Amino acid sequence: MEVEVKLRIPDPETHQALLSLLAPFHVTTHRQHNAFFDGAAGELSSRAAVLRLRFYDGDSKCVASLKAKSTLVNGISRVEEDEEEIDPQAGRACVFDPNELRAVDLRVVKRAREEFQVGERGFVGLGGFDNVRGVYEWEGLNLEVDETIYDFGTCYEVECESIEPEKAKDTIQQLLRENGICFSDSVASKFAIFRSGKMPYYVRDSNAEIGIRENMMHGGFGYIMTSGSLLILIWQWLLVLTTFPSLVLVHSTQLVSGWPCVASGYKAWPSRLIITAMLTGSYLSEHHSFITQAGAAAHFVILTKGAFMAIVNTG
Repeated sequence: MEVEVKLRIPDPETHQALLSLLAPFHVTTHRQHNAFFDGAAGELSSRAAVLRLRFYDGDSKCVASLKAKSTLVNGISRVEEDEEEIDPQAGRACVFDPNELRAVDLRVVKRAREEFQVGERGFVGLGGFDNVRGVYEWEGLNLEVDETIYDFGTCYEVECESIEPEKAKDTIQQLLRENGICFSDSVASKFAIFRSGKMPYYVRDSNAEIGIRENMMHGGFGYIMTSGSLLILIWQWLLVLTTFPSLVLVHSTQLVSGWPCVASGYKAWPSRLIITAMLTGSYLSEHHSFITQAGAAAHFVILTKGAFMAIVNTG
């Protein structure tokens, strides 16, 4: 069982700030390419499993992995994983023609065939993505800072494998908060993001950041949950209700403190207006949740209509 802390970094600027912070602890940087495979009849995906070939720094190394029963809760990932090195040239041949996996003498491939009953049609390639991974040794932890490059955008993440993930997570979060590095719990694995074909809630693409910001309007996008005067709050909601006329407000009076930084350049937010809302329209929406510093669950909905985006806290 592989157990990792996974924290999402919202944007290139924050990613660069983190790299600068960790520079004294840098060990190495790997340029990885990840290629994924399923059974031709979906034998692996139907049971929440996937076969991956990971190439390091061109063809200097290749590792085959069989992953199954993955969970990601509160920024801690648990997945059953079996790994085995494969000759990089043989791995490239499998990427070019997945039928070559039938001839590969690997334990993990044999397990994929036998345990998941991959049929005579064999394997099919699912495609893949690149990842730049910086490795750092800090406070007894092995930190991996990833820049994952998809066809549809780029994601940034901090990972740390640990037998005490909750303790490791607390230590990493303290480092990030003390240095003004914005983060949140990762909500999906890299493979899940790849298969979804869209960015997680921070970013739609490399040119349009979607996050919770201190400024309401920025480059044509609307951001809700910003602090400011009563007039600004009223203006924000008039703008939201004009754009999303079927958004029904239930109440909007509760103030809380101790919110963690989610996607801004600040360590923490002293207070925020809580808005409980119900979406009744057919707009594109996504529901997300995270844990406040006080330990309470918080939920929010992202609404999208054209170039306008709103983040509504749903309590």
